[in-house]
Amino acid sequence: MGYQKVLVPVSGKYRLERAKLALEQALKIVREDGEICFFHCVDQVPYLIPGESRKKLIMEDSQEAEKLLAPLVERVRSAGIAYRVHIVEGSPVTHIPKFASEGKFDIIVMFAGERNNLGQLIRKLVVGSVTERLFHAVNIPLLIVH
Repeated sequence: MGYQKVLVPVSGKYRLERAKLALEQALKIVREDGEICFFHCVDQVPYLIPGESRKKLIMEDSQEAEKLLAPLVERVRSAGIAYRVHIVEGSPVTHIPKFASEGKFDIIVMFAGERNNLGQLIRKLVVGSVTERLFHAVNIPLLIVH
């Protein structure tokens, strides 16, 4: 038994290294006939940049994201598991819950780094980490890898 549809968000500082750790856990729990979907948010291009210039910047950011995700995609491909890559512009906290519910994923697997007490307190009081905020925003299981 395993999960059919596994979502692996790739974001934040040290995103590739952390995503690799999350991916290894995802590979342990995905069914052989299942699918892993990588989800990555690129920074939003300011709306003050119009037309073709804006489109070009978004395309460049998306191409850079595809290069970033290439080692993860190769790892899933070599494991013989189906995969998808979804890249959007904007905030992970905004887009991941919506994408997870619309895509009817069974579980989200993501990395959360260890923090010292002061850093943890500041994040909770001011903004909160992506993982902490997703924990309260999604209605599907969230596997947090340390």
